[in-house]
Amino acid sequence: MKRAFLIVLIFTFIGILSAEGLSFSGYDKFSFISRDLGEDYKQYFGNELQLQAQYKAFYFGVKYDIFLPKFDRFLSIEQVDLEEDLYEFNEYFIQFESDHLTSTLGIYEAFIGTGIPLNVFYDPDFDEDTRLLGIYNELIYERWQAQIILGLLENEQDDEEFDRVGAWDFSHDINDMFSMGLSHVKQLTAVADSSDFDDRNVYSARLNFSSDAFEFSSEGALSYENKVVNNEDINGHALYSNFQLYADKFTFTGAYKNYLNFDNRISDLPTANYSSEPLSDSWLPGLDEQGIMGEISYIPNYETEVILNYGEGWSADKEIQQADFYSEFKHEYSSFTLKAEYSHLEQKHDTEFITSWKQEITPTISFDYTLGKFPMLVKAEHQKKTQDEVSGESMHYEPKLQVDISYKDYSFSVTTEHEYEDSEDFLKENFWIGAELALMLFHNTDVRFFVGSEKGGKVCRNGVCRYQSEFEGVRLEITTTF
Repeated sequence: MKRAFLIVLIFTFIGILSAEGLSFSGYDKFSFISRDLGEDYKQYFGNELQLQAQYKAFYFGVKYDIFLPKFDRFLSIEQVDLEEDLYEFNEYFIQFESDHLTSTLGIYEAFIGTGIPLNVFYDPDFDEDTRLLGIYNELIYERWQAQIILGLLENEQDDEEFDRVGAWDFSHDINDMFSMGLSHVKQLTAVADSSDFDDRNVYSARLNFSSDAFEFSSEGALSYENKVVNNEDINGHALYSNFQLYADKFTFTGAYKNYLNFDNRISDLPTANYSSEPLSDSWLPGLDEQGIMGEISYIPNYETEVILNYGEGWSADKEIQQADFYSEFKHEYSSFTLKAEYSHLEQKHDTEFITSWKQEITPTISFDYTLGKFPMLVKAEHQKKTQDEVSGESMHYEPKLQVDISYKDYSFSVTTEHEYEDSEDFLKENFWIGAELALMLFHNTDVRFFVGSEKGGKVCRNGVCRYQSEFEGVRLEITTTF
């Protein structure tokens, strides 16, 4: 089906090339990576080309990726033989847009509500792809909105098999303050070595209220799933509510979550904590969790901002617990901006098979100022990580220093990060240092060149944030839009 639709799209694309009023846009991203994997020195080339044509109310898009070989940022040294060259059409679609109707045929992203009943998307950072191949329709008329979703989803166990996903969603703006929505999602998951499908149905409702002083939203869903193996019925639910209260210079925020047997890859569940961390690294999000979060934001003037945020999460039996605290003080002085942050995360996992406790304490301070014609950012943090497992307790520090400097269309960033257990071994433990040069050419070409090593995690550099795994080597990315 993929191949047949792609052939139709390509011929349609070619057939409109001579049409009057036709316009093109797109981008091309070239990447070169050279990294050291043990005794081998591996080089990777990649090119992602996306083209989009518009003719009146119709859009035609295609994206073609080439990787020589496919670079997997999470691949270990022992798995290096699994790397292969990859040539694929990563995206293709035909779309029609009018004032009231949007209709898409091909590969697409979609979500319902906050994403609890359904959220299918592509995340290049984690190479996670739940996009659907099928048809998507959205109808908007005055205060009414409707979505109809039908598509195929690549099966997790067998990339030659497809799951079936269908959904409808209706929402209505009752007035300028109230809105509500109802939806139903049906998911048929292919069972390995069988022609049968697991059958899952999700029914959800949501309510939103918004005024100048108060905002509230709540979304709830019930799931009913039948597993072919053992003919097992699994029922689940998901509830997420939050509010914001505006009181002069204060903003109060609160959130509550309650999820049970809702661990599904096409559902996106809010974490209800500032760090966006799951209850435990060894626990499926949505399987069994509850939690609350509260935040106070104080902005006395245009120069100062104070934030206090605290969240807790737990499983029904309290065997898995999490506590998350974050505070921030920000002040804009005449010549620079000071920002001080403190975060404290604890996770406890005490079950029959896993016993662990983890704590992360991270104080951070940053200065944002201009030195002559050069805007600069200096950011320093000193994280302390403590972990207690069956194998014993361990503790280490991870100091990090980052300096960003820019001038016109040029930006340069240097980051150093260190890991040590005590002061005696300060210079003997792991050490990462990396530098990135970013520049804009011809107002449409972005060039980023990185050399060195980085520990990984969430990296914000030269105005771009992304998740990186541990890396050592050279990385070049050139992106041109047209």
